Amino acid sequence: MLTPYDYFAIDVTITPTRATSSADPTDNVWEPNELRLAPPGTPSGRPHIPGANAPAPHEWTPRSVQRIEQGQVVEDPIRQCFGPARLRLIVALPPDAPRKLTLRYYFEALTEIELP
Repeated sequence: MLTPYDYFAIDVTITPTRATSSADPTDNVWEPNELRLAPPGTPSGRPHIPGANAPAPHEWTPRSVQRIEQGQVVEDPIRQCFGPARLRLIVALPPDAPRKLTLRYYFEALTEIELP
């Protein structure tokens, strides 16, 4: 039996903080595909990709990550960002998933997001 999912489009702007101990411009390189959503306070672990891995999800990977420039979706695959980036995350959550989530980058909590 297939599990139904609720889909959400989340627009965010991520502005990495520069390491103060380094003048290396690559300190601001980051990978948008490593963003995750989890309930606040959940320990980091293996992400849940709907239909692709085991149940018992506590962390979700966006189905799609799109870069937005001048209000338009940029149609090229995102591998790395250099500095700030506006993104649209398409997320699939099971109906019983919490609607208050933390956006994470690896082990760093970026912000809390409340979905309808």
